[in-house]
Amino acid sequence: MTPLGRLCLLVVSVLAATSSAGADLVTQPVTTAHLTALPQNHVAWATPENDLGEVPDDLPLPHLTVVLKRSPDQQRAFEELLRQQQDPSSPNFHHWLTPVEVGEQFGASQHDIDVLTGWLRSQGLQVDAVANSRIRIGFSGSAANVATAFGSRMHYYRTDGEKRISTANAPQIPAALSDIIQSVRGLATIDERPYHRAGTTQLFSQPASVAPPDASSCTGNVCSHSIFPADFATIYDANPVYQQSINGSGQTIAIIGRARVYLPDIENFQTQSALAIKDPVIVVPPGGIDPGPAVSSGGTVPLDQTEATLDVTRAGSVAPGATIKLVISANSNVGGDGVGVASQYVVDGNPLSAQIMSISFGACEAQPGGQSSVAFWDNVFSQAAAEGISVFVSSGDSGAAGCDKSFSTPPANQAASSNYICASSYATCVGGTQFADTGNPSAYWSSSNGSGFESALGYIPEGAWNEPLDSKGNPTVAASGGGVSMFVPTPPWQTGPGVPGTQGRYTPDVSFSASGHDGYFLCFAALGAPNFGQCTFDTSYGTSAAAPSMAGIAALLNQKTGRAQGNLNPRLYALAATPGNSVFHDVTVSTSGVSGCSVFTPSMCNNSTPGPSGLGGGLAGYLVGPGYDEVTGLGSIDIANLLAQWMPSGQLQMPSPVTFPVQQIGTQSAPITVTVTNIGGAAVTVSGLTDSDLAEFPGTTTCLTTIPAGGNCQVTLSFQPTTAGAHSATITVTSDGVGSPQSFTITGTGYSGTLGQLQMPSPVTFPVQQVGTQSAATTVTITNIGGAAVTVSSVTSTDLTEFPGTTTCFTTIPAGGNCQVTLSFQPTIAGAHSATIAVTSDGVGSPQSFTVSGTGSNSSDIAVAVEYYYAAWNFYFVTAGVAEIAALDGGAFGGLWKRTGQQFNVYPLAGAPPSSSTVWRFFSTIFDPESSHFYTANVVEYNALVNGVGWQLEGPVFSTPMPALDGTCPAGSIPIYRMYNNGMGGAPNHRFTTDINVRAQMLAAGWIAEGQGIGVGFCSPQ
Repeated sequence: MTPLGRLCLLVVSVLAATSSAGADLVTQPVTTAHLTALPQNHVAWATPENDLGEVPDDLPLPHLTVVLKRSPDQQRAFEELLRQQQDPSSPNFHHWLTPVEVGEQFGASQHDIDVLTGWLRSQGLQVDAVANSRIRIGFSGSAANVATAFGSRMHYYRTDGEKRISTANAPQIPAALSDIIQSVRGLATIDERPYHRAGTTQLFSQPASVAPPDASSCTGNVCSHSIFPADFATIYDANPVYQQSINGSGQTIAIIGRARVYLPDIENFQTQSALAIKDPVIVVPPGGIDPGPAVSSGGTVPLDQTEATLDVTRAGSVAPGATIKLVISANSNVGGDGVGVASQYVVDGNPLSAQIMSISFGACEAQPGGQSSVAFWDNVFSQAAAEGISVFVSSGDSGAAGCDKSFSTPPANQAASSNYICASSYATCVGGTQFADTGNPSAYWSSSNGSGFESALGYIPEGAWNEPLDSKGNPTVAASGGGVSMFVPTPPWQTGPGVPGTQGRYTPDVSFSASGHDGYFLCFAALGAPNFGQCTFDTSYGTSAAAPSMAGIAALLNQKTGRAQGNLNPRLYALAATPGNSVFHDVTVSTSGVSGCSVFTPSMCNNSTPGPSGLGGGLAGYLVGPGYDEVTGLGSIDIANLLAQWMPSGQLQMPSPVTFPVQQIGTQSAPITVTVTNIGGAAVTVSGLTDSDLAEFPGTTTCLTTIPAGGNCQVTLSFQPTTAGAHSATITVTSDGVGSPQSFTITGTGYSGTLGQLQMPSPVTFPVQQVGTQSAATTVTITNIGGAAVTVSSVTSTDLTEFPGTTTCFTTIPAGGNCQVTLSFQPTIAGAHSATIAVTSDGVGSPQSFTVSGTGSNSSDIAVAVEYYYAAWNFYFVTAGVAEIAALDGGAFGGLWKRTGQQFNVYPLAGAPPSSSTVWRFFSTIFDPESSHFYTANVVEYNALVNGVGWQLEGPVFSTPMPALDGTCPAGSIPIYRMYNNGMGGAPNHRFTTDINVRAQMLAAGWIAEGQGIGVGFCSPQ
């Protein structure tokens, strides 16, 4: 047998701008004889003066990340694709990639990944994950092994009253890895803080000199109004959008957090706000740290829980029809990075779990080590952009002095800096405004309430959010973050009136109300709210409120356009170039209401900060002004106008290039139909559609018509070669839409005589395999089903490390003959693995491929429960029994039970951990001939069925960890969701899945969630 070769041929993509996975960048032996320092990877507070001594050697350091480099050519190709994806005239416009496609086309080579992961393991470190995008590697290990790998001991340090850890010296890596490693995240405590402030407002029932509506407080004639969802909709003009039934339905927003929310808080908020009850979906990523249950009593709410509650309610109230996924991971007790873990999960999941992501955390660029943090987030967000994910980040609450701790006394020495998470040009940075309503509040606020406590009368003029004095008159840092990045260049789309120049990436991009003067209404059971009347209720404010609000607007936008929009920034700045469209509320000195505006005095006309003892002596920030400014960006948004103007003209989106299989000359292929879609905001009339080679590629079309916005038409083509060899043609569409004329290509190859054709095997799935061990070999057959011999020139694998193998296929296979590929699975890390086996030959359809997959586990005692489906009954069945799986796969029961592709890990009964629970299986024939099985580990359910009528106990089948009452699974396991068909169609049936998307589909079909929390029946060990 001839061993399989490593994948070395470039993968040709249908996207013209893309390239294949990178060439090898590691070309020298990896040795500690030649080391180089990691640039910008050491923090300023790791000094001898702050040193508390070495950390214990066995201290575990989780959630470390190596950020990889691309070659200059590969990076240019990637950036060109990102540009084309937002260029309406490009064939790649809004053609999004999956995380795997990002990795295949723009990720590191398998050679480089193997070398780097091999080096990490050689240092005693554990490789936890290689990103699907092949541009980040997660690892962990003891402090001693990390110190050995990076040439510096880990120490504790005391700074700002906190105990942190860091390398004592600048970390080093082997020089041979310097071309592939950009930075390493987690070698020092990551201090990314939430950007909000919580407050409590007293609701006065006694008369005031200005009659306030409910949920407001007044001192004399000055009132603070709590912003309810109905107020936000009125002020920022969302109601016309809601009246069109656009509410975010069908969209998913990922909120990044570090804590759970208390679901009754969300439900109370929705009830008081006249919104439908809709709980968020809580997701703890694999490898993340579960923060535990939310606080529901005790008089205080943790900062991270307040942040999560604010973000969920803001996004969910702006887009009440959207699904809100709260993706959370707590910081580790040493290095932090819960925000990074959750964000990487959102952008690297396959399939993606959301097309919108909101982050309300940050830290400053100016701190040493800021450059490596900027690189990490730009890496994550550029991947998101390629996948069509719209990202929104709070600009910060410290004004221009981004390194200062917000809502605290200003330090004596302040420096200008922006939020490094916001710095990426692939995220929309959202700042804060403040309503200029104190001069004439009755012009903007009603003295009574409408539905949902609405009291706003319409748009309210805005200035910069800047509240330099606290409630006691003492100086404090509390203003909209903004400035210019020291590391990210000015993106080409950031132009227009007010943009200062090309010094760097300017932030923020847009803004919304963020002041404590008019905070956002919240409910917290832990504080005794809500209790309307003579009572207290809660508000929160800061740019943390603005970013998820913009995320909600993106959900409305995605729903209206019918597709993900990706990075919104290029289009936002293009819209700002035409002020007459009224998309933005431009914030200026005039709209702020400040007289005698000075950049040296903090006020609503700037984001300057006060000094430690008064308004003077602080940091001069930036002024608001016409067009763009570094306080409020382009201003706040009129939501209805934004959606109306987003794509006001019609625009056709062409299909991807069409490639026909090899076709015998003189014969005609089966037709292929492709769709041309109007992705614009107005109708498009097609005046012409031409084919440059009708003889070889005849076709018909329905496109010679007027296509409404969101509509489509079809082009049906065939291939009938008249000569042997390659053929191609261009289909050109002429219309009155944007970018006309537009075109797409078709290709095919003609042949004479008879050809051979290989038939690939079905996908190969290995059982769960313990990390570091090798499975039994599986052999599959490739058959020549054509009429002539086929010569195979190569058989390649995209991952020989995880799936080694051999083949007999390097030969000429006669018609009707076959060859074999033998594969094994030897996982090096826990989690899902897959590879593609590609076969290149002179046969029809070459190259061809099939996939192999498997799951690695750190436990030696893992079994797999496989799901089957009986279509006639619409029933699901799951089993981990080897004999049952073999029987069903072999066609037992007439072959009517088919695999669904769903499976999950369980413990076999023998050797199951003591902490797991036995799952029992029952069988019922009450609804004969429709039989049904039921699985439970619940003692109450078990006793009810054993002592009931119509259910037979079949016995214990496997064991699993069990969820807590709130649905939380123990560390190292993920939820198995339980759903009940409610007797639809006759007999009862339950379905169990770890796939949150499958759960959502079943619930939408009328099934009912059962179990703990949101419906968790068991937990699956990983």
